[in-house]
Amino acid sequence: MDIIEFRFEAGADDGSRDDLRTLSPHLAGDHALRAHGRVVVEHEPVRPGELGAAEVVLAAVSAVVGVGQLAVAVRAWRDELNRPTGVRLVVPDEHRDEARAVFGALRDPSGERAAVVADPKPFGRIDPANSACVLIGVDRYVDRELPSLRAVYNNVEQLYDVLTDENVWGVETGRIRKVHHPRTAADLIRPIREMSELART
Repeated sequence: MDIIEFRFEAGADDGSRDDLRTLSPHLAGDHALRAHGRVVVEHEPVRPGELGAAEVVLAAVSAVVGVGQLAVAVRAWRDELNRPTGVRLVVPDEHRDEARAVFGALRDPSGERAAVVADPKPFGRIDPANSACVLIGVDRYVDRELPSLRAVYNNVEQLYDVLTDENVWGVETGRIRKVHHPRTAADLIRPIREMSELART
C-alpha cells in the first residue's frame, strides 16, 4: 500500500503557530482518518532568532482513500477556523497530483489567501470531466439499539463537497452519487453501474 506523507508547517505569522496547534488534535481525533494513516507532531531544532522549537504536523496516509479522508478532515478544520490561516502544506513533488484535494481543502475558501507552499501541478492522469464517483457510507447498524454513526454520514457529505469543488477536483454533480446506508445489493450496484458508464464517456 502506497503511503504519502503530508507535512503541515506554521507560516511566517505568529497566528499560524496557534492554528497548527489546533490542527494536530483535530486530525489526530478523526477516527476515519486514523483508519487510513497516522498523525504525529514533531519539533524541529531551534533556528537562530527563534525563541523555541517549531512544531510540524506530519500526516502519513494511504494513497487514494487516506488522502481523500485527510482532505475531508482538513476542510472541516478550515470551516471551524472560519478565517485565513498561514499554515502551509508541503508534500514530495512526485505526490503533488494526489495531494490536490488536500491543497484545495487548506486553501482559504474566499480565495483571498492560499495557505500552501505552492499550488500542485495541473492534473495529468485524472480528468474530472471524464471521471465519475460513487460515495458509499453505512451509518446505521442492523441492531437498532446501537447508535447511528453520524460521522460516517457527514464524511460522505463533506467528501462530496471536496470532490465537486472546482478548486480541488471539480467533478460535475451529475457524475457523482452519494449512497447513504444502502439496504440492498441493488442500492449499491445501480449507482456504481451508472457511474461506470459515465466514466467511459
